[in-house]
Amino acid sequence: MSRRALVVFGGNGFVGSAVCAAAVARNVPVVAVSRSGTRPPQLSGGDGCWSERVRWVKGDALDASTYEALLGEAAAVVVSVGTPPLPFVNRAFQRKMNGETNAAIVRAAGRAGVERVVLVNAAMPAWLLAVAPGYAEGKRDAAVAAAAFAADRSAVSSAAHAAVLEPSVVYGTRYTVAPWGGTVPVPLGVVLGPASWALRSLSGLTRALRRAAPYAFDGVLFPPVPVGAVARGAVHHALDAQPAGGKVVTEGPEELLRYA
Repeated sequence: MSRRALVVFGGNGFVGSAVCAAAVARNVPVVAVSRSGTRPPQLSGGDGCWSERVRWVKGDALDASTYEALLGEAAAVVVSVGTPPLPFVNRAFQRKMNGETNAAIVRAAGRAGVERVVLVNAAMPAWLLAVAPGYAEGKRDAAVAAAAFAADRSAVSSAAHAAVLEPSVVYGTRYTVAPWGGTVPVPLGVVLGPASWALRSLSGLTRALRRAAPYAFDGVLFPPVPVGAVARGAVHHALDAQPAGGKVVTEGPEELLRYA
């Protein structure tokens, strides 16, 4: 079977759907896997016409039998699943949802012989471990799985490549379910776009502050990243990036802003 498709786990989410759109723009066959298997309602018609070129599939990240056949078609896999870092949420649950759900997909991709894996993770400031320990531990577990994929697959294929993307706050237009039905756009870029520009303009100062007091400033002073930049970064590593010789490539907020 020819491996041409880009399989995006979490493809109907905020970041995942942007990855699908960026890949469609490159004329790549795209499969979007999610728990519901449905296309987000806001993509019906209008600016979402690209979504008609995506195959929307239902799958359970923790049950490889629901998606392993898709991996046989995959030239690359992008993983963008998880829960937000909310305090007071069960630690084991957050670790599972942000760690094992991602790691299970990465391991299944390795077993299926997929050449490239891109993990959309998150920047990890020091204080996050205290605020949302399960989230931080899960993200770390997922990154470890990506590193293992890079090492193991590179031992049998020189084309193997793995990347971990670690954006800070990701902004764009999110959609939330309205009480009266349908969805309502939330344009986060109105506030976070100017904030990103300001923090980039003061990058020398913010780096100095992060070095001087990492627990206080690390993460807080990372520039927000537009969702399109994260998506283009993911597609770049899925399709174009040169393999790193068995090492996982990690890109943080400032590196991802190069794709903006």
